[in-house]
Formats: sequence, structure tokens, C-alpha cells
Amino acid sequence: FSARLDGLGTEVYVFSTFGTDQFITKDFGVTEADAAATGLPFTELDGGYRSTGITLIDRRYLTPHIHLIAQAGAELYSGSIQDSPVAREDFETEIGISVVYHF
Repeated sequence: FSARLDGLGTEVYVFSTFGTDQFITKDFGVTEADAAATGLPFTELDGGYRSTGITLIDRRYLTPHIHLIAQAGAELYSGSIQDSPVAREDFETEIGISVVYHF
């Protein structure tokens, strides 16, 4: 939220993702072989809209060579992915913390 040139500060990203039918089916589909092995129904998904989400990232220096990156995000899946037997929830959330040594 500031005009910093060193890459530090807070950023917010709002995004939408799209993919081919092969890409979306790879992550959320069930092949015939997997269906036979697991009992889940065979599922093949169409390409197009996948999800929309928001990510918040904050970068801060702890020392001149070490900085901390904190991240939190949420992603809401499209209706076809929400209906997939592989998707446990209609959304995905994530939180991450990284410590980076800057040479």
C-alpha cells in the first residue's frame, strides 16, 4: 500500500483463474481407473472458469539480511468444481510464513 522500491510492504491480490478441460480435470476429476479403485464416480470437467480468490502478502525486514513474508488467502471454486467428488470444500484457504535470508 505504499510506493516502496525495496519490495517490502503489504499487497492485496484479487484474482480469477481459468484452465483447459485437461488442467481442471487433472486436479478435480476422477479417471475411470481411479473410479474403479476408489468407488468415486467417474468425473470429467469442462475447461473455462475455475475460481476467484484474494491473497494478502506482507513483507518486513527483521534485520538488514533477514526478512519475513506472511501470506493469507482464500479461493472460492466454481460450481462444477464444487460438485466434484474430489473437492472436499467449496473453497480453499491458506496461510504461510517464510523467513528469507537476503545476500
